[in-house]
Amino acid sequence: MSISNVLHTTSEPQVVKHGITFKNVIPIYKENEVNVDDWVLVSFQLDNLKQSSSKDMVYMYYIGQIIKQLDGSTFEGTFLRSKTTKLFKGFVYGFPNVKDICEFDRSQIIGKMQKPIPYCRGLFKFNFNCNSI
Repeated sequence: MSISNVLHTTSEPQVVKHGITFKNVIPIYKENEVNVDDWVLVSFQLDNLKQSSSKDMVYMYYIGQIIKQLDGSTFEGTFLRSKTTKLFKGFVYGFPNVKDICEFDRSQIIGKMQKPIPYCRGLFKFNFNCNSI
């Protein structure tokens, strides 16, 4: 059984989750396909701070690298933030000044990311536009 819904195309991998199509995200078909050092796109559910009548879930999505597997389905990762550059708006990411390390469950993983291309000054370039979600 696959962890995510997959949209089959010939040009680029795509995953559909939470009603959103994530382009250039590699689907995960088996649980053992997620390993330490993998780059993944992870969803975090936000608590609705305003009392709203809407029952829709709100999610934030972050690219992170798995640094430890805590048990069968729980991981620890360090997460990047989108950085603005003149050439690659939405495609360049870097670690925040204070490391963002947290635990997450396998069910929160949207899919795997291709290894990033090192950019300048400790930044990473992914073939994923955070502004598109």
